[in-house]
This record gives sequence, C-alpha cells and structure tokens, in this order.
Amino acid sequence: MKVPYINKQSDHFLDPHNELWGQSGAGQFDLVPTPITMVEHLSTFMAMSTEHGKVDQIESRIAHNGKKISVHLSWEDKTRNDEIRDLDQFVDGVAVLFPLTDQADPMTMGDEKNPVNAWFWRANMAEPFDVIAHGFGSSQRRSGKELGLSVASVHENGRWSVVFQRALRAGMFSDRQVSFAPDKVAGISFAVWDGGNDDRSAQKSVSVEWEPLEIEA
Repeated sequence: MKVPYINKQSDHFLDPHNELWGQSGAGQFDLVPTPITMVEHLSTFMAMSTEHGKVDQIESRIAHNGKKISVHLSWEDKTRNDEIRDLDQFVDGVAVLFPLTDQADPMTMGDEKNPVNAWFWRANMAEPFDVIAHGFGSSQRRSGKELGLSVASVHENGRWSVVFQRALRAGMFSDRQVSFAPDKVAGISFAVWDGGNDDRSAQKSVSVEWEPLEIEA
C-alpha cells in the first residue's frame, strides 16, 4: 500500500471528509474474530466467547506531508456506542498496529523479543493511546497526546471514520515507537471493537497479516 506525499497542512488531514483523502493510498482489508483461545491462559471466561468480532472489513487511507503521517480508517457500524453508563456497556474502538521488529506477529500482538506499537482510540475518550505490547495481556498504554499522537472521529450514515496523525519520526521513546521513512518499508494491521456487540479487550475483529506500507518521498 503506497503512502503518497500530499502537500497540505497537517490539520487538513484531521478532517475525515477533506477532499485530499481522495489522493491518498487506499485499501479494503478483511477482518476476522480474534482467535480467542489464544488468551485462555489469561482468562478462561473470555476464551469461551463465540460472538465477538462481527465487523468483517475496514477501509484504510494513508498519506503524509513530509512532517506527519495520517491514517484514515472507516468501517460500518450501525450503532454509535460512545458512552458507558452501566457495567454491561462497552464502547466502539479501533487500533492500528505496527511491527517494531521484522519478526513481530500481529495476531499475538508481538512477543517478548518482538514488540508491536499500536495507536488506539476509544469512542468515549477525547485523546488516543499510544500502546506498546509484547504479546497478549502485556499492553502498556501511554498518553497519545504526550507522544504527539492526535485523533479525529465522526459517526454518520452508519459508519465510523477515524483519523490518527503523528510525526513521521518517533519522539522521546524512539526505541518503543514506530518511525516512518521513504527508505523503509513499514507494515500495518488493524483491530476494531464493536461496543454494541459487547466487544472489549481481546474480543474484537482483527486483520491477520501485516500490510506493507511504501512511504513515498
């Protein structure tokens, strides 16, 4: 998937409806329910789930302006779940994952020696999270705002549209954050939570492989 250079100010990319997104690299990606038995060692109850992961496709558009990279995500979700008023309520969410080593596996969220970096948005929070993980149950959430990560979202006509944006180069945790450069082929994968379907934690829809990203100069 090519990530073109578009000569526009960064704030223009944070508008999910901006016409510049018609010039971006785009793709449709199939999603599958997380193979939940993989988390049985963490939660026997959660590993019994059979109804999670109903979202089966996501659209991604990606572009950069030489300073920041922006990832536009869109998927069908008839109900907007962005509030938690009781213990049995859950919210919509989406994440993009990036490998920090060539051997990192998106399905397991990496492992002890091969971590992944993720950008994570929940519909009930104004700010995103920057996450590092070394496998299931190891996620460490960090303030996305403090690490330069921005997000914008809109729900209309039965679809969510979410845009993540961050500097091409990692900041203070450069060894624990993904960086992007024209001479480097990165990878991306996706995860979606449907709060109306009680998706949460490992109960979600995921893409099973890294999609290569070619950052154009």
